[in-house]
Amino acid sequence: MLTTDDRINLAKHALLTYTKSEETGKNFSLENEETPTEVREFYNNLHVFEAGKKEIDYCHVFLNESAKKAVVAFRGTTSDEGKSLADWMNNMKQILVQYSKDRPDNVIHEGYNNSIEGLRSVKNKHSNSIEQLLNTWKAEGKATKIHITGHSKGGALAGLFAARISDVFGKENTHVVTFAAPKLGNEKFKEYYDSLVGEHHRYENVYDLVPQLPLVNMGLGRARALAIKTFIPAAKVLFQDTDDKFVHLGKRAVLSVDEKVKSLFSNIDENKYYKAAVAASFISSVKTVKFKFKAVPGECINQHGMEKYLGFLQSR
Repeated sequence: MLTTDDRINLAKHALLTYTKSEETGKNFSLENEETPTEVREFYNNLHVFEAGKKEIDYCHVFLNESAKKAVVAFRGTTSDEGKSLADWMNNMKQILVQYSKDRPDNVIHEGYNNSIEGLRSVKNKHSNSIEQLLNTWKAEGKATKIHITGHSKGGALAGLFAARISDVFGKENTHVVTFAAPKLGNEKFKEYYDSLVGEHHRYENVYDLVPQLPLVNMGLGRARALAIKTFIPAAKVLFQDTDDKFVHLGKRAVLSVDEKVKSLFSNIDENKYYKAAVAASFISSVKTVKFKFKAVPGECINQHGMEKYLGFLQSR
């Protein structure tokens, strides 16, 4: 079981994927107080992987040999002006595709699958892929368990990656903590995922719209969805392949700045939560203030940041 300190540490790893240090050349700063202590102590054990169009997909892989633990952290959608559009276009590839040929009924988000397969195929400066590193650490006894995390898009990637590599460390030693993760696949994939991963905590803020994505559910059959994908590429941004409905992975845990809201939303079922959270996030997004002729979004955007999630988790 993951402790509270474990979860906070993973939140810091998730935040770390968004920062960059010119001193180290890696995506973290030794001087930042939010940098996990283990990274400060063993920074040479951190490996960076980038993939996708304009390198929109990013993760770091870390070894804490003293704790016999590997950590993999995935970045969410980048805000880099040169990469952001490409990243969002990949997020909008919402057609559900097969998870594997031997499990045709298990379907997942096309864009996120592209991201994970891209990251799995690249190698670091030492010519190692992510899985080669993990298998080597496991074989040498340096890591006996793995912790996987990510924020926003990175949360979806964390779940998918956990399913892909669960056989390396085994179910009971594969632990996942995600923040503001969108939905990834259908119910059948979730059932299969639950059989592979021992522990998955999914943190959400009720004012954050991203965990409720994709929103669209147009009732399209798979054949029609594939026709749209084939003949009208731009239309797949608007449609979900809904012979199967997108669902979340992991056990939901509600975080919020408002304790009454957190209590209310923690005790309702998934379907009611989904509808209520969408309403709450939309209402909060309407609350704007004017500043230099720009509308500043309300809680819907403000509460999505990984810094917010880390703060909420630390204050629990």
